[in-house]
Amino acid sequence: MTDKSFKSILYAVCIMTVTLGLLASTALESQAAPKKVCLMGQCWRQIDVNKLGDIGCPAPMLIINNVLRELNGYLAYRDKLRLSDDQLKKLRLIKYRCHNTLIKKRAELNLFSIDLLDNMSSNQFEIEKVLELTGKLKATCHSLLCGVIKEAIAARNVLTPEQRQKAKELSF
Repeated sequence: MTDKSFKSILYAVCIMTVTLGLLASTALESQAAPKKVCLMGQCWRQIDVNKLGDIGCPAPMLIINNVLRELNGYLAYRDKLRLSDDQLKKLRLIKYRCHNTLIKKRAELNLFSIDLLDNMSSNQFEIEKVLELTGKLKATCHSLLCGVIKEAIAARNVLTPEQRQKAKELSF
């Protein structure tokens, strides 16, 4: 096995781990009441970047979870932020688009992962197919991250400067 194929397989395993973590964390988050609100990206400051290397490949999951927390925070604090009906409508649409992207990209990641696992379970796996699938996993992961980050930026832009300031004050 070449160094390149080993790195490709390692990257694929990382993507699969992230995907499984996303599924588990989303299920847990939907059951638990939010303890803290994340507004205007304040929760992003709580990430201990020194621990990232200790837990594998968590960056996509951390980013996605923070985007979801931020979107939920705006809606949860709509009264305190004095959001207009139009702003609420825009934020709900942004949240819908974000969830739509998550569902589609997770499905793609799962399908590519299954194909990779199927290929790798053979004693005569095809290195070209492995490289192709890991490339698709990488591109899909990139697309997922870019998609949710764009939605977080869009949500922030819905707020007025005064509401952004108020959100920073309300956040932890």
